[in-house]
Amino acid sequence: MTDAGTTVVHVRLAVSDAFDRVDAWFDTPRDVRLYRPADSGWTVDEVLEHIGLTAHYLLVIIKR
Repeated sequence: MTDAGTTVVHVRLAVSDAFDRVDAWFDTPRDVRLYRPADSGWTVDEVLEHIGLTAHYLLVIIKR
């Protein structure tokens, strides 16, 4: 396999692993996803929304 082919395989596995980890959070109970840390950090739902929006805009840029 070429270096480019190896890179594609590694990237594909990393993306798949990241998706699996993020996707699991959607099965978490709502009250857990809505918990806000004492330091006013983001809730899990806010992080998931941010990931979704970021992924969308990155795909728009990649298509260009």
